[in-house]
Order: sequence, then C-alpha cells, then structure tokens
Amino acid sequence: MKKTEQEFEKNSLILFVLMMSANVCNYLFQIVMGNLMEVEQYAQANTVVSLVGVLSIPTTIITMISARYIALNDRIRDVIRLMLKFASCIGLVLAIVILILLNKITILFALDSRYYVIGALAITVVNLCYSITSGTLQGMKHFFQYGMQSIMIAAGKLIFSIGLVLLGWKVYGIITALLLGTGIAIVYGVHYMK
Repeated sequence: MKKTEQEFEKNSLILFVLMMSANVCNYLFQIVMGNLMEVEQYAQANTVVSLVGVLSIPTTIITMISARYIALNDRIRDVIRLMLKFASCIGLVLAIVILILLNKITILFALDSRYYVIGALAITVVNLCYSITSGTLQGMKHFFQYGMQSIMIAAGKLIFSIGLVLLGWKVYGIITALLLGTGIAIVYGVHYMK
C-alpha cells in the first residue's frame, strides 16, 4: 500500500471513531435529559435544538467553502478573514429576520418563551463561527482536531446540561450548555489553526 493510502485510511478511521464517540454523547444527552426534565420542558428543549438545526443550515456551506479554499490556498489568514465576513453577513441577516419574526416563531413552535428563540439564534451565530474553524481544520487536514471539536460540542452539551438542569435552569441550561460546548470547540479549533 502506498503511504498516502495508509495515511488516508488512518485518518478516516480516527475521524470515524471520534464522530461515533460524539454521536454516543448526543444519544446519551437525549436519554439523560429525558429523565431529568419534565415531558413539557424536554419537548421545549428539543424544539429549540431542532430550531438551531434549521437556522444552522448555512453553516454547512461555510464549512465546505472554508475546507475547499483552505486546502487549495496558502494564504489561510485571507481565507479566514473572507469567511468571517461572509459568516457575519449571514448572522446579521438571520438576526434581523428572527428578531422581526420573534413573536410569530414563538407561537408557531408553541414555545413558552420568546427567549428560547433568542437562545436558538445565539447558538446559531456561535455555530457560524464554529463552521469556519471546522472547515479550516478539514482544509488543513487536521482531522483528529476536527473530530475532537465534534466531541467537545457533544460532550460539553451533555456535561454542562446535566449540571445546569440539575441547578434548575431547564431549557436555558441546555441553551447555555450548547453555547459553552461550541465555544470551547471554537477556542480549541483556533489554537490548531495557527
């Protein structure tokens, strides 16, 4: 086997194991939160997480563009600056639209508080920054660090949620846990982007 094929297989296996570990954390999160929260609060929390998933669709595009241009370009800082501008524009547009439609979205998703929607927006904005770091790590072929970012988000969500829900924060605890987990992953990713 050629060295590049062996390296590719090794990186693929490492990334697979790390991603599966993150999935286990996400699965445990659902089980633990289902047991710690009342049914209505658990449903509200899952609605917020689902709303984040919908609002975060642009992050996939940012990740793919970042990975491609970082892999093809030696001027990494220029690409990152460009992606930050792009992500900022998307974040600004999302924020304006969400804030204009805040009450309607709250009613549409039958949420108890419009602050849940604002929390989902905050997580989405943080996810936009995360997508730049994850795309950059992929483009730089730092697959282990990329996989570790996924674990940090999932494990952070699980661990911080348990603590915050037990403290009585309920849905706000999950929102805060997602922000903390993603924030830690961003800091970790930025460290390896140097």
